[in-house]
Amino acid sequence: MLTNSVSVKSAYDFFVQKVLSQSKNDIKFVGTGSSRTAFACIGGKCLKLAKVFAGVEQNKQEEKHTMQHWWKKSYECFAMTYGHNAGHEMLLSECCARMSSD
Repeated sequence: MLTNSVSVKSAYDFFVQKVLSQSKNDIKFVGTGSSRTAFACIGGKCLKLAKVFAGVEQNKQEEKHTMQHWWKKSYECFAMTYGHNAGHEMLLSECCARMSSD
C-alpha cells in the first residue's frame, strides 16, 4: 500500500504516461480536482485516480459509501462502485452527471 503523496504521485504519473498513451480510444479524460482525476472508460464506467494521498482517502470513503449496501436495493440515485486496487489509488465506479432541473 502506498503511504504518502510522493508514492501516489509517482503511481499517478506512471499511469498517465504509460497506460493512457497506449489506450487513447478506450479511456477519456473527464476532469481533475485537487486530489483525483477522473477518466471515462468503455461501458459507462469511471476510473478515479488519486494524484496525492488525499485522493486515496477520498477513494476509500467513496468506496465505503457506494458499494452495495442495504440502501442500494431501494435507491437508484447513488452511483455504483465496482472495485478498487489494493491501495485505493484507483477506484472504478459508474459514470454519472449532474442533473438539471430544466
